[in-house]
Amino acid sequence: VSSLVAFLMSALTRMELLPAVKSRPEANAHFPWALCIGMLTFFLVLSTWHQPRALLCKLLRRSHEETETAYTYFLDKFCVHQRDPTLKQQGVRSFAAFVAASKNLLLLWSPQYFTRLWCTLELAALVKSKSHLSTLPLRIMPLQLAKVSLVSWVCAFLIFTVYQFNKVIGSPLPEVGILAAALLLGGYGWSTALRQYARDRSSVMQSKAMHQQIGSFSVQSAKCTDPRDRTWVERTMLRWFADLESCNEHIRRGLEDQISDALGPETHFPTSLAMPIFLVNAFSEADYVAAGYYDVHTLRRTMGAIGQAFGALALLPASYRLSLRFATRRSWPLEVLTNCLLSLALTAMAFIIFFLNFFVVGDESQGDWTISIAVLEILFTMWLQRGS
Repeated sequence: VSSLVAFLMSALTRMELLPAVKSRPEANAHFPWALCIGMLTFFLVLSTWHQPRALLCKLLRRSHEETETAYTYFLDKFCVHQRDPTLKQQGVRSFAAFVAASKNLLLLWSPQYFTRLWCTLELAALVKSKSHLSTLPLRIMPLQLAKVSLVSWVCAFLIFTVYQFNKVIGSPLPEVGILAAALLLGGYGWSTALRQYARDRSSVMQSKAMHQQIGSFSVQSAKCTDPRDRTWVERTMLRWFADLESCNEHIRRGLEDQISDALGPETHFPTSLAMPIFLVNAFSEADYVAAGYYDVHTLRRTMGAIGQAFGALALLPASYRLSLRFATRRSWPLEVLTNCLLSLALTAMAFIIFFLNFFVVGDESQGDWTISIAVLEILFTMWLQRGS
């Protein structure tokens, strides 16, 4: 949706139906419509898409009763009534029914997940209801990874927006200076979030801690705040399994291999969660297309833009791998210093990518061999993300 909106903004600007600004007499008229409206649409759709999607599913169901539509539901402790004991018991007993009727379960994982009683209920319901399948229909999303990704997307959007608006108003601040300042500030938040996620992954993956967690999994040892919850949850599990130890054994066997595979290698960052940074680049370049920047030296400038987009796509997973080296928690002065140094490294990498693509690959005065730099960036990104 956001890509269509950005393309529309670019086309309307190109047709001069949207205003653009000439920052200098010799410059092309330009305004970051595609970048701003496209990315704002992305964040809007990201946060609200479940509502129009549910409405669309209802309309389709009314029009075509035989059409099978998919719904997404959020299920956890707070979906069960916490004050009315009767409703609470009914809710606990219904967990397996909801899971059994679903095609996939998305598990929002944290290092504490397997130690919480209500989380063990979700797992028991999954194992019980899908016991006939050879592989459990389970997907895992680390909670900290979602936070890191969102911070990275917002930082990338703000960095590009600040840089573009500085150009629109005639560059009162030096372009290199404003870009460096935006990268350093955004990079600090980026580095802080990346190190926290790296710390979570390291604490679980080191010494095969994940396998140890699953191997020693026990419903009886899981924590809960209300003792009555344990009674109701364990009674429900005893309706599904012969005894609690049998429940433990089924969960261990069902999840031991699948959990680590679902999380992926410790050094891996999912490409799907880095793609919005690629979009930020693409939307920004769509504004330059509308301004006529690509009307001359089209091939070289296009290759430079493609190289820049793939370089930016690789920046997040590369930064994450670097953060893994400095994941250990330190005293707060060293924490701040470490984050500042990582932010500086991130800024240096971003500048190298920017310089290579726009002042080497995209410069018509350079030899044709420089186009191979963009090709190498594409190949490097594909290699880096080969696990996705």
